[in-house]
Amino acid sequence: MNLPAWIARRYFFSRKKRSFISWLSILSMLGVGVGTMALVVVLSVFNGMDELNREIFKTFEPDMTISPKQGKRFMAPPALVKRLQQTPGVHLLTSVAQDNALGRYANGTTVVKLKGVDDNYLQRQQLDSALLEGKLLLRRAGVNYAIIAEGVRNDLSISPVDILTPLEILYPQSGQSFSVLNPDAFNRELLTVAGVFFIESRYDNFVLVPLAVARSLFSYKQDEVTSLEIQLQPGAKEQVVKQALQAVVGDKLLVQTRDDLNVDLYRLFTSKSYSLL
Repeated sequence: MNLPAWIARRYFFSRKKRSFISWLSILSMLGVGVGTMALVVVLSVFNGMDELNREIFKTFEPDMTISPKQGKRFMAPPALVKRLQQTPGVHLLTSVAQDNALGRYANGTTVVKLKGVDDNYLQRQQLDSALLEGKLLLRRAGVNYAIIAEGVRNDLSISPVDILTPLEILYPQSGQSFSVLNPDAFNRELLTVAGVFFIESRYDNFVLVPLAVARSLFSYKQDEVTSLEIQLQPGAKEQVVKQALQAVVGDKLLVQTRDDLNVDLYRLFTSKSYSLL
């Protein structure tokens, strides 16, 4: 028998009368054991929440995002887009025009986060597992469609089955005095709701529309975008691709990974885990 184990067994199960010190030792052992088990459970929960949030972000957000260092929009000419698409490790590139807008359906109105995307967006297949009702469709036979989040559907009581009632999107015109009573103060677009998705509450106010619709509402130029979203090829090294993309776009644009965009949330879980230690 192992000598340390034999000594521990000999004195732990001693037939001698228990003293007050012995009882205190046993209680101390139990306290340390329970505290250690509780700490392991709590740290496991934080690690699980970290991984869960990464999976949630992966359902909607891209692997890489290119955005301006100053302002909220920039020009992405075809030559730049082509160079980015040819960067090793890049699988799909999506041009995005995004801003807050007003959504109106029947008698209801709500503020939505309008995200205009090009035809490559649905090829990423990120929303396939998040679709609740309808279909993932943005444009067909010259008709523009919208894919809305569950929160928008609930706020406006939207039914994707009702193809006769359109979703109206309004965005203030630049240079016009803001007034809800002025019919010329807003750009307007009417869209048919094709599908409803749900991921989690932070994405509950999104409305996805064709890029051309968003540019028309925001009065953007032909090649103007708020960001470029990139999906990497399987097995691509994230940091290597990030450095290559940054070299292509120069110092006026910023390349960020999904973790870079959510660094505050990850830092929260990390700091809480270390504070428990």
